[in-house]
Formats: sequence, structure tokens, C-alpha cells
Amino acid sequence: MPGRNTVAPAPDDEDPALQVRNQRVLGVDFSQAAEGDETAQLHARIRELEMELTALREDHAALVNLKDDYIAATYSLGATEEEIRVQAEELDSTNQQCELLQVKYRDLFDHSPVGYLIVDHSGFIEEANFAAIALLARPRAKIMSRPLGQAFPHALRKDVRDFARRILASKNGPDGAETLELNGLGPQANQAFLLRGFADMHHQFGKRSMRISFTDISVMQRAIVQSKLVDTVFNSMREALVVTDVDNRIVRVNRSFSEITGYTPEEALGATPSLLNSGR
Repeated sequence: MPGRNTVAPAPDDEDPALQVRNQRVLGVDFSQAAEGDETAQLHARIRELEMELTALREDHAALVNLKDDYIAATYSLGATEEEIRVQAEELDSTNQQCELLQVKYRDLFDHSPVGYLIVDHSGFIEEANFAAIALLARPRAKIMSRPLGQAFPHALRKDVRDFARRILASKNGPDGAETLELNGLGPQANQAFLLRGFADMHHQFGKRSMRISFTDISVMQRAIVQSKLVDTVFNSMREALVVTDVDNRIVRVNRSFSEITGYTPEEALGATPSLLNSGR
């Protein structure tokens, strides 16, 4: 047995090499610390390490969330790119349809048998189709971008300018179009035309333009004249005249018919000529 003054060997936990290792790990300087402070320093270091571990865990959780956000953003970006691609395809298709409609509109406008003029709010001609150019009997260069009145013969310009002012002052649109009948127009200078015009209520920039159409009514006027002439001759005949349809029903009688037979036109219309055998 060792004597009273004999120094026993240090236990393992007090081995100098072990103390150095713990000092490096825990950051506690045991050589400088009093025996009572060793435990306090150890606990303080453990708390610091726990706090560092907590901070690392929070950083890790933030990184996980960031990763999730990145994945979600990448997916959303992919979906957005797909939506943009689909919208771009739809826009291209719409543009193609609009271009096709413009071509069809231009073809219908240019080749319509009715003359058309489009006049801006200042009274200058913006568009004229082939029929309008032919009816006005003027080169296209002398029609386009010129005042509306200058496209017509001098004798008609005042009437045309008044017509244009009525159009711009009107708010009825196509259903209440203004009209003007002109004689002495066209290549033969003896044609009659009916002009119909209305203001465009939806013109760009809020400006009102005019749409004017030309309809050749020369044939209709000649037919009216001939019809009046036929009426005059028909009613001036001294003999009783009756006109029937394919069903042998009376559709017209002259004055002499009423004077001779005593039947009024109202009584005769719709009956057959056998009416005259009634003994009246």
C-alpha cells in the first residue's frame, strides 16, 4: 500500500491528454480554471453548442423551404411559359383570321357593283371602290385624298357638300341614313343616282367618318316614267279594258270599264270576267 504522502496516479478523466482533447472540443481551458469553475464553463459551452445547433437546424429548415420554393417557382415558370406559348399560338391564329377577313373585306369592297366612298371627318375621301371610280368618271388619283365635293361635277358640288353636312350632323347611324338623288352623273352624264350616307359612330380617335353608297336608279326612273305613260294611255282609252292574271282574276280595269259596266274597280278586282254576265 502506498504511504500517506505517496501520490496516486490521476484517474482517466483527469488524464492531461484527455483534458487537452476536451478543451479543444468544448473550448474550456481547464488548466486556467479553478476546480469549482470547470463544471460551470462546461455547462456554458454546452449551452453555446446547443444554440449553434439550433441555429444550424433553422438554417437547414430555411434551405429546405428555399429548395421547395425553387421547385415551385420552376414549376410555375414552366406553366407560365406553356400559357404564354398557347396564348401566342392563339394570337397568331387570330391575326391570321383578321388578315383573311381584311382580304375578304377588301375584295368585297373593291368589286361591289354598288359604288362606295369612305370620307373622313374633314370631308376628304379616304377610300373609293372600283364602281365609285367608274360612276364618278374620274381617275383614281383625282378622287383619293381630295375633298368630297371635288369628285363631282361643279353643278352638283353644293348639293353634295350640304349632303355631307347633314350626314355628320345626324346621329341615326345606318338605320337613319341620309339620302340624296343626283341627276347628270356618271360616264354618260345623263344617269341618275341615289346616294345614301351615314356617319360611322365607332371611328378611331373618336372622329366620325362617313360611308356613302351610290346606286344607279336610272333604270328605275325610266321604268317609273314608262309606267306612268302606260297608266296615262290605259286610262285614256275609250274602250273598257280589263287585265287578268294567270288565274283569270281581274287585277286592273280602266276608267271606261267603270263608266260602261257600272262596276267600280273595287268591285271588279279579284273577280273573273264572268262578272259581266251577271246581268247587271
